[in-house]
Amino acid sequence: MVDTGSSADILYFDAFQKLGLAKEDLTPMPLALTGFTGDSILPLDTVILPVILGEEPRSKNVMMTFIVVEFPSVYNAILGRPTVNKFRAVISTYHRAIKFPTRARVGEVRSAPQGINQDNVTWRPSYYRRDRSMSSPSSTLGTLQNRITSEAEAAEAGSQPTKAVSDEVERLLAAGFIAEAKYPRWLSNIVLVKKPNGSWRMCVDYTDLNRACPKDCYPSPRIDQLVDATSGHELLSFMDAFSGYNQIKMAPEDQEHTAFITHRGVYYYKVMPFGLKNAEATYQRMVNKMFAH
Repeated sequence: MVDTGSSADILYFDAFQKLGLAKEDLTPMPLALTGFTGDSILPLDTVILPVILGEEPRSKNVMMTFIVVEFPSVYNAILGRPTVNKFRAVISTYHRAIKFPTRARVGEVRSAPQGINQDNVTWRPSYYRRDRSMSSPSSTLGTLQNRITSEAEAAEAGSQPTKAVSDEVERLLAAGFIAEAKYPRWLSNIVLVKKPNGSWRMCVDYTDLNRACPKDCYPSPRIDQLVDATSGHELLSFMDAFSGYNQIKMAPEDQEHTAFITHRGVYYYKVMPFGLKNAEATYQRMVNKMFAH
């Protein structure tokens, strides 16, 4: 089975024995393996084996290090990210195919029609076995440092950021902060950042736009001067502005320069967004003018 969520290549002991290998062929491994459920097991150690994908002339052969585990499984092995990266492979679950570069153009391996979880890309047919009476393992294994999610968990985790983007776009549209862009000259990507509470914050990466903009050198407050200014006063009040940057409107001719792309479409800000190079200086200038008198 090919599992891009696995941070390790796993070889099950049953397949290890069928390859005619013995425990003397193993190299010691001091770390334990932890599944996405938090359960840990000790592997039997590691072994280096050749992995061949494709058929001549479009085949590729690389040596990979497998972690051998004595654990019941319907699979012979799990090819994780190390193998996928070593082959420089591109995987399509929709087409049930793997493509990878070879010396004779692009090689391709497709799974059996029954499903994508067929163990047909790892071993020769004589080593292939599937016991349909055996239930699937309770967890997919990964290294101690990197957890591995099951396919169901991965699908659920992948839908959470998408929903977060949709919710944020709806909120910004309802507030009148953004509008749909038609033919923007600049287009930026969004970046999702996970908050400590588990929710997602949608940010826009304006790196390229910021490179093209001149720097506004309006000074920011110096903390030592602010602290000194409180000396001799009995009370100190604080003001927390709600979406402070968004209270400043963008110049109409510059609005579409803030365009960003999502899975729902392309939008631009009608108000000053976070992430622009001069947003801090613009906001500070406004605040200073407000409290100048």
